[in-house]
Amino acid sequence: SAEHCKNTDYGLYQHIWLGELNKLAKEQVLYGKWRTDIFNTPSDAVYYIGADWSNGGADPHTLISCYIKDNKLYIDNELVISGQASFDVMQEKWGAFKPLENGEQWVIHCDEANSINTREMKRRGFHTRSAPKKWAGVKSSVQVGINYLRNFEEIVIHERCKETIKEAKYWRWKVDKASGEIVPILIDANDHLMSALRYGLVKMIMKFKQ
Repeated sequence: SAEHCKNTDYGLYQHIWLGELNKLAKEQVLYGKWRTDIFNTPSDAVYYIGADWSNGGADPHTLISCYIKDNKLYIDNELVISGQASFDVMQEKWGAFKPLENGEQWVIHCDEANSINTREMKRRGFHTRSAPKKWAGVKSSVQVGINYLRNFEEIVIHERCKETIKEAKYWRWKVDKASGEIVPILIDANDHLMSALRYGLVKMIMKFKQ
């Protein structure tokens, strides 16, 4: 059925039921690794939370939470806020974010490019830390992060996380127009929640043995 196909092989679901070409699916950074589902987060889940800051313009601020179980990554909550939002609005929305709604002090690893926002949200009571984008001995921390994500048996995205699903679908590698080959250059779009996800998992990514 379409629903079974959607939950077990989202790339195939896109190809058969949405009429998309498999080549387009293979451009996905997370091709063959992710699917959607409805699940209940265990009460003892250890949350990894990441935040990506807007660079201005139409770029949003994003917040994402996930946990790991049996070598599977579960993404269960997302938050997308206008890049023009005030700190008061951000404080209110962060405070209503499910893993944080009771004032729980989960660590939130944040985009290091905007330390002002990270410090301000810390001042407002959140356990924020800057997540390094680069570290010694690693040429591309983004690539290491992608390798780490692809190392999971699968990535399961809760169906309520609509924007994360959209990014998983459209976060893509560039295709060389001359050869038609997929090349290792990321298209700079549809990656704000994916960046937040990498920040949230940064401690494991830094220890990841490739």
